[in-house]
Amino acid sequence: MYEYEEVPLSLYIHALSEEKIPVSQYLHYYQVIECYFPKCLQEFDYRWCLKLRSLKYLNSS
Repeated sequence: MYEYEEVPLSLYIHALSEEKIPVSQYLHYYQVIECYFPKCLQEFDYRWCLKLRSLKYLNSS
């Protein structure tokens, strides 16, 4: 079926088990997001660079 990375998955499962401690639950969800933030940032940078290149090409014509 689906395959997930081990660390974010374990943090997510731990957050689900922390129903009585909302601050701890929030922090675990936040850590899950932090695991994927660098990947998203790299993808955004790549797209932004492509957009800038295309704009430079259009402006130089």
